[in-house]
Amino acid sequence: MTADGPHHELPGHSVSDATGVSRRPSRAGAGAALSGGAWTRFSRSPWFNPLVVTLLVGAGVVYFFMTGGGPRARLERLAEVYLTQDRWRWLLSGLGSTLVLTLIAAVTGVMIGLVLSVIRMAWRAGAPIALLNLFAETYVTVVRGTPVTVQLMIIYFGLFADLPVSRVLAAGLAFGINSGAYVAEIFRAGIESVDGGQMEAARSLGLPYLLAMRKVVLPQAFRNVLPTLVNEFITLLKETAVAGYIAVEDLTREANNIRTKTFDIGPLYVTALIYLVLVLLLTLLLRRVERKLREGDRSQVNI
Repeated sequence: MTADGPHHELPGHSVSDATGVSRRPSRAGAGAALSGGAWTRFSRSPWFNPLVVTLLVGAGVVYFFMTGGGPRARLERLAEVYLTQDRWRWLLSGLGSTLVLTLIAAVTGVMIGLVLSVIRMAWRAGAPIALLNLFAETYVTVVRGTPVTVQLMIIYFGLFADLPVSRVLAAGLAFGINSGAYVAEIFRAGIESVDGGQMEAARSLGLPYLLAMRKVVLPQAFRNVLPTLVNEFITLLKETAVAGYIAVEDLTREANNIRTKTFDIGPLYVTALIYLVLVLLLTLLLRRVERKLREGDRSQVNI
């Protein structure tokens, strides 16, 4: 503080402290702050995770060609493993089965979870549906308390044993039935997060309970649970890797088929990388949707 008022520091100019010693802002400190801010912005960008994967893949490629017999021997081994009998097509076919399984399971799980959550919330609101509520609670408890692999085998070898149902459809329904219990809890938490006044206002306007739930409460609940719901889909995608227990030729089983014929563990690494890329794509999609939702919220506030 001087007689003329506070002393403001100008960029690039030295400033005298209370001892009268001239000092200049530290460039190292400013550079560190700048680099830290740049790193923070970059780490939050949607390209951060794909870049990490690219670096990991690059490191794997370097390791692949730097060890074990040289590049020529490695390329010959790759051709032997993947090109003989068009085994690379096995991986593509398995990937297609995995995506179909995940889609069937996701749709089934959302439908089951939505119905169960509405039943449980309606019961808490006073609806006379004691038996339906008992069924919903029993379903969630049993499904969440037993392994998905056991459920898969029971559904295929038990419920669908005498029915002309394909393995892919049976597995998709089994994973969907399992996911439905978790989605029910996700939607229930989302519905409870919506202010109760929303339902009261809708009912005061004459809307029936189910219509008020569908038009007023559920859209808000869906926005609240979207990140958790996408995480459930990611988990579901990885859980389908156990579909081989009922001989579904999914991605993991096809990679293991190649391994058993070639005695090469490489296909399993390729499979892990494919799953990782799929998860990253879902994560990027989630980030974009969340950004759009935030932009929509800001535009409504500005209005």
